[in-house]
Amino acid sequence: MSINNEEIRNLLHFFEKSDWQELRLEVEGVKLAVSKNGSLSHVASTHVAPAHVPVQTGAAAPVVTAAPTAVKAHSSAPHAGVQELAPGQVYLRAPSLGVIWGQSKPGAPSFVSEGEMIEIGTTVCLIEVMKLFTQVTSNVQGRIVRRLVADGEMVEHDTPLFIIEVA
Repeated sequence: MSINNEEIRNLLHFFEKSDWQELRLEVEGVKLAVSKNGSLSHVASTHVAPAHVPVQTGAAAPVVTAAPTAVKAHSSAPHAGVQELAPGQVYLRAPSLGVIWGQSKPGAPSFVSEGEMIEIGTTVCLIEVMKLFTQVTSNVQGRIVRRLVADGEMVEHDTPLFIIEVA
């Protein structure tokens, strides 16, 4: 039995909605351990900036589109970067939990910067889960007003990553 990226995303989504505090899974050498309170009992982990993120091409490349949305009223806890939006602005939110990286490798140029115009499909950052790097792309055209999350920061699903002024 093997596990693919979509199954991992579905499992993480299920975990997020559950009342479980911790989840551990091992399938054919793939180990997954997540916790809602930020600590895992008896598990040591470190996050290291990616030395190189392989660029994948074709249909197999994992790409997650971040949905731009206004602040959701049902959010259980405010995110650190959340602020009031001006008319015409939306949040570009994290499509899943993971660690955010703004460039493909250390020292490389950032995917996007504040003030830059972006198109639908523009890669804005990477999200890392268990050394699996997934491109996060925009599904809105506009101008990056502000980046809300620093490189190496762990985010949860639906965390605001950028403020975009819709064109």
